[in-house]
Amino acid sequence: MMDILKGMSDEEVLALANTETPQPLPGTWELMAPDGRIWTGASPIKCLHAEINARVPPQLALARIRRGLMEEAAEDARGDDPQAIFGDPRA
Repeated sequence: MMDILKGMSDEEVLALANTETPQPLPGTWELMAPDGRIWTGASPIKCLHAEINARVPPQLALARIRRGLMEEAAEDARGDDPQAIFGDPRA
């Protein structure tokens, strides 16, 4: 991911980060699944958010994020128990 910014100075990265992002066209956007289900929103991203929430419950998404953090912490700590750092995920 960082390869995209490779060779750019800090000033160039900041200038790019401050670039205005075009807003989505006003109105209701729709995302249609092959099975005909439709999600609506004020922007394409809001449609995607609704679709993802329908497939992956928020508890599952957070559990996966926490698992990833625990795995990263364990690697960084060179073998320390991730549960000692974050606690028991079942608690």
